[in-house]
Amino acid sequence: NTQKIDESIKALYNTGYFETIKAVKSGNTLIFECNEKPIILNIETGNLSEDLKKILKEKNLLPKKGEIYSKEKFDALKQFIKSYYLSKGYFNTIINIDKTNVSPTAINIKIVIKRGEKLIIRNVNFYGNKQINKNELLDEIENRPRTFWSNLPFTNSGKLNIYKLISDREALQNYYFNKGFMDAIVYTPLTESNFDNYSATIDYKIKEEAKPICIIIGPEGDFTENEMEKLKEEIERLK
Repeated sequence: NTQKIDESIKALYNTGYFETIKAVKSGNTLIFECNEKPIILNIETGNLSEDLKKILKEKNLLPKKGEIYSKEKFDALKQFIKSYYLSKGYFNTIINIDKTNVSPTAINIKIVIKRGEKLIIRNVNFYGNKQINKNELLDEIENRPRTFWSNLPFTNSGKLNIYKLISDREALQNYYFNKGFMDAIVYTPLTESNFDNYSATIDYKIKEEAKPICIIIGPEGDFTENEMEKLKEEIERLK
C-alpha cells in the first residue's frame, strides 16, 4: 500500500533523527533504509560576543553538545545573528557554519562570524518641503549625515540604522502636524546604499499641502489681554 508506506516514511522523518529514509522491498519484506542525522560532538562558538551568546541561549537558538544536527536550527541561528548585527548597524555580516566529520554519526561544529561594516550617511534629501527648511527637518530625525563632530560622544554618529527609519518618518510626520500642516504626508524613505565605499543616501518625499490660516473675527472686548497673549503665542507656535 503506497499510501501507508508514505505515511510511515513521513512519521519516521518527523522524529527528526534521520537525514534520508528510503523504503525497499526485498521479497515479501519491506525494509526502511535510514540515514541517521549526526550528533554534535563538540561546538566552538569562535568569536561570538558574550552578550550575543547570552541572548542566543535565552532564545534557545544556540545548539548544544549531544544534540542531533539540524540544518533548520542552524539556518535560524544564522538569520538571527545577521539580524542582531544589522540592528547594531553592521551590514553584510557573514556567518560560516563549519562541519567536521568525526565519525559517520558524529560531527564537530565551528561557528565563525565575519562582522560587516557600518554605512556612513553621506546625505539626506527632502523633496517637496517648500515651507520648512532642510535643517529643521534634520533636527527631527536620528539618521542624519556624518559631520566633523560625529566622532564625539553623545553626538550624531552619521551611521545608518535601518531600524530607526520608521521612527524617523513618524517624527517628521508629527513635526508637520504640530506645525499646523494637518494634510501633510511624509512618505516612507528610500535608502540608496553603496557597498563599495559603505556609504548611504536617504531620500524623503514630502507632500506639504497648504498651511491653514486662522482668522479670528469678533467684537472688541471678547478676549482679555492675557487671553490675547496666549492666543498670539499659540499662533506663533503653529507658524
